[in-house]
Amino acid sequence: MATNQKRKKKFLLILILGLLSAIGPFSIDMYLPGFPNIAADLHTTVANVSYSLSSFFIGISAGQLLYGPLLDRFGRKKPLYSGLAVYFIASLMCAFVASVNSLILLRFLQAIGACGGMVAARAMVRDLFPVDEIAKVFSTLMLVIGVSPIIAPTVGGYITASIGWHYVFIALTAMDAIILALVFFLLPETKHADTSVSLKAKPIIKNFINVIREPQFLHTPSPVLSHLRVCMHILPVRPRCSWNFLKYLKNNTDGYLRLMLSVSLLQAS
Repeated sequence: MATNQKRKKKFLLILILGLLSAIGPFSIDMYLPGFPNIAADLHTTVANVSYSLSSFFIGISAGQLLYGPLLDRFGRKKPLYSGLAVYFIASLMCAFVASVNSLILLRFLQAIGACGGMVAARAMVRDLFPVDEIAKVFSTLMLVIGVSPIIAPTVGGYITASIGWHYVFIALTAMDAIILALVFFLLPETKHADTSVSLKAKPIIKNFINVIREPQFLHTPSPVLSHLRVCMHILPVRPRCSWNFLKYLKNNTDGYLRLMLSVSLLQAS
């Protein structure tokens, strides 16, 4: 009985961490099928709507640098709650946006919020599981991230075709609310606040430099590098490639790019 309860608890923890990790990929891919509809409703072009994807990538990159020190200083759950709250508000406002410029700004804020879950999930894996299980748990999270770019556009496409692109953001808001409830009721606080952690720029930059100099950080396993190589080719050009240049390419090009990214992530897992 005790063993079954332990397995159930472990499953729930991994499920919650997996959902936190999936926020980013779902936010990136779920609304892509609605680009033409968004452009039409906001009286703009698909090219301008694609800037909302670029702003999301900027936010998700900057946010990861922000949440690392915050999670060490204030504990895991307070910054996580803040991030999920920002994501909730930004996603809900995206559903009722009236201009493309507002959408671009809100997508940036949505990404900042999404980072809270993505970074916290990785930090809490180390807190919750013994060393010999960490690699297996990370593998499971990578599997979730790898499957998300396949599932999210399909779900988003059905929602857009059935009830409109606005409800894609409503669905993301509902997803965030469910995750927030799971975090509140089922996810324990794994690291208490540490006032010795400085939030000043100089020590933070120094810590980043120390991490970069670590041999273990530099010698990244080849499956992870394969994922990064694919990302380096896809992410900088993806908005334009998918929506501006697609008419010059085969119709399934973007699908192949998604498949490559997903396969590389699955390989890493």
